[in-house]
Amino acid sequence: MNASACEERSTRLVRLDDLACRIEAEFREMPFMRLTFAQVMGLWNLSRDQCTRVMDYLTSMGTLVQDEEQRFHIVDDAS
Repeated sequence: MNASACEERSTRLVRLDDLACRIEAEFREMPFMRLTFAQVMGLWNLSRDQCTRVMDYLTSMGTLVQDEEQRFHIVDDAS
């Protein structure tokens, strides 16, 4: 892999991390917020691929979960 490809990949990773932080902050700011995948895409103007990656990341980290209606929400720290 050449230096340019490494820089591009690094930039994408930083952007994913930045996006995940922004989304997490919004969910923490509004702890009762429940959003579908389509709503997340629209609210943050994400492509399907971007939304899949960032929501997969946030759920795998245990930050967000999906309820029985497939809506994402912040994990309740009290539970």
